[in-house]
Amino acid sequence: MAITSAFQADDTGSTPVTRSKLGLYWVLTTVQYALKTIRGLFLWVEKAMSNVIYPSSLEQCKELMQKGVVILDFYAEWCGPCKAIAPLLDEISMDFLDKVRVIKVDVENSALRPLVAKYGVRGIPTTMFIRDGEVASAMVGIAPKQKFIDLINKL
Repeated sequence: MAITSAFQADDTGSTPVTRSKLGLYWVLTTVQYALKTIRGLFLWVEKAMSNVIYPSSLEQCKELMQKGVVILDFYAEWCGPCKAIAPLLDEISMDFLDKVRVIKVDVENSALRPLVAKYGVRGIPTTMFIRDGEVASAMVGIAPKQKFIDLINKL
């Protein structure tokens, strides 16, 4: 084996510089993967702590609406404005964690269609503010966060 400098190849054909670059690449890739995993974990915990509920049955939805303040959000997966308002409702559910529950009702879920008909939802997103089972206020479309906060504080 010959003595080599940092820029000369040894008998294996690799240089110390190449080996250190591969080591650095491995470290950076591992750190990047770890950061993505940690970010995913934080997002999972945040979602678990969120007060947003996606009911699967009409009975579950009615039970959740009986007590306290509820924001009933009628949405569809394909609806652009519904997707735009979703992060806002997530924030509100976190801000008012002990005071408000957000129930998201998919208007295309056949099990929840009687609820859509009961409240006469004709456009989405429709957001209803319910206190102890009674509708206190409703709005259709997107609104700024402050409007939601004002309506919640009135309840």
